[in-house]
Amino acid sequence: MMLALATLVLSCTGPDQPGAGGYDPCVPAFWYTDQDGDGYGVASDFLYLCDQPAGTASLKGDCDDADAAVYPGAADVWYDGVDSDCGGEDDFDADGDGFASDAYAGDDCDDAEPSTNPGVGDVCGDGIDNNCDGLPPTCGLSGTNTEADADFTVLNTEVGDFASNLAYAGDSNGDGIGELLFDSYPRDPLKGAPLLTYVLIQLPDGLHQAKPGTAAPRSELELASFSLSDPTDTWDWTEVGHGAPGSPPYIANVDLDHDGYPDYLLSSRRWSNGPAHDRQYRIDVVFGPAQGAMDLDDATWTVQISDHAEGIGAAMVMMDQGTGLDWTAAARSSLPTADLGTRPQVHLLGPQLFDGSGTTLDDMPAIYSTDAYETGRNPDSADVDGDGVADLLVGTRDIRNSWLGHASQEVFLGPIVGDVDVRDADLVIDQTPWMTAVDVGLSAGYHHILLAAPSSTGSGARIAVALPLEDCDEGTACGKVFLFDWSGPGWVTPDDAQAVLVGPPEADAGTNTLAWGGDADANGTPELLVTTSGVQWESESTADGFGGLYVVEPPVSGTYALDDSEITVRRDLVPSYGFAAAVMGDHSVDGDAWDDLIVTDPSLVTDPTKKHDDRDYQGGFYVFRGGPTGF
Repeated sequence: MMLALATLVLSCTGPDQPGAGGYDPCVPAFWYTDQDGDGYGVASDFLYLCDQPAGTASLKGDCDDADAAVYPGAADVWYDGVDSDCGGEDDFDADGDGFASDAYAGDDCDDAEPSTNPGVGDVCGDGIDNNCDGLPPTCGLSGTNTEADADFTVLNTEVGDFASNLAYAGDSNGDGIGELLFDSYPRDPLKGAPLLTYVLIQLPDGLHQAKPGTAAPRSELELASFSLSDPTDTWDWTEVGHGAPGSPPYIANVDLDHDGYPDYLLSSRRWSNGPAHDRQYRIDVVFGPAQGAMDLDDATWTVQISDHAEGIGAAMVMMDQGTGLDWTAAARSSLPTADLGTRPQVHLLGPQLFDGSGTTLDDMPAIYSTDAYETGRNPDSADVDGDGVADLLVGTRDIRNSWLGHASQEVFLGPIVGDVDVRDADLVIDQTPWMTAVDVGLSAGYHHILLAAPSSTGSGARIAVALPLEDCDEGTACGKVFLFDWSGPGWVTPDDAQAVLVGPPEADAGTNTLAWGGDADANGTPELLVTTSGVQWESESTADGFGGLYVVEPPVSGTYALDDSEITVRRDLVPSYGFAAAVMGDHSVDGDAWDDLIVTDPSLVTDPTKKHDDRDYQGGFYVFRGGPTGF
């Protein structure tokens, strides 16, 4: 070939052409064999000459040089078995999604739509069989489910508890997909624990069409983290979050500075095990957008309290009091058992506390206890009486004796503009007449929620109160949830409830949390999420935990068994302490229009063969896609 080229180059010059010595070489080109005369030759069969030989073309790419109708750019007729345009595509895959049409021995049920094929998951409620299996989408929640049925699973990448609480955190980075805020901490922080953090999780794009059973480690989804360091090495324990499971010690998804990004109120604490037992409690305000690792010592605003009695931020909730302030939050403070005097139990926080004006907690309204009452458990806020102003619901327990005493829920009508004694609540739901000694010690006063759905009277919110009981079967606890409609200020007991939910015999109804559930089954009726928990002791050193979630459409009246719920989620495969410790069902996190269900599992046992005291724990959470059943 090189010999022919050299000869041709010499032959295309002449003495009349200018150049050095009277000769000037021509410019050769590639010529491709074109037997069918369609203007395109075969790329592998060519000559490199100055002049075009007969039977060649300057263009290459003909994949069938015996057929003049086949060449690059020709009109391609799908499904005739001929690659007319030489594009290399499967002639039976018109939409290019990698799956051939089911009309020609393939399994793509819509070969004109690339997002419909067996390689994708079903989209809820779009009327399309997206994955071509001929079956309704699995995201239509119904029946009994276990963690193995989750559409998406996230597991912690470190040994330790993760996701005792969660909150919807809005869209911090503006990508159109909401984030979730969790707490993360080891089960025994005093044994050389790593730094304790809040973790902002970004769920992946396209989750609404992920195949069921998809999973990812937390490390791949972590968008931001917030931690509290110990630069002076003076504290024995530094942690973020000190609320009970299901009682978030933080607030997210609120735009405090009006820049279009969600901001965060985060509580944390440090303490020393020395003789003074020094403790430092604080609430930090962090402005979004949030990305990367952040030390809360660098937060924009901080409220810090050194008094060990002020366990501020053990639980927090936003309120809309209609007072003209941009925002108001209710933050619980813990009260030590030895302190029987007057102490603030719930602080109302507002922007003036953080604006540098010198306002302190002492200047802010508070709910006080003048007896040995621990008040402020699981604060919740909604418009109970239907007047357009947010009200506050808190739980109270007499802590002079952890097994005996008083427990109740109190409603304080808003706006709350000054200090209020807990005994002056507008409505008291007194659990005491229904409780045994064990009930008070276990969780009385912890579990309650204001349901955003209108009450049976047509205005205001409903009040749900959970109480563990031992009157169902001998030796077992079943628990009950009482539903109340607002009928004015006063004093009521569970006997006055309009409806009652009865838990299963092996667990305490609501001993983890109650949550407002949105509409996970997309039938137009709002739901209540009721979690149950229990521990089955196999021996003194080995225990298996179990728990469950019941999705209930709250009845207007009468008694309803949780075991009759149309949707349940139970732990099935390995033991866990606190399965369903926190749940959420009033947001879509997969990018579609339907509310999804999120269930946390903060203390998943990694090796159930180990004795109880030697076990390691690894937390995580599960996403069950909500939406209507059927196509």
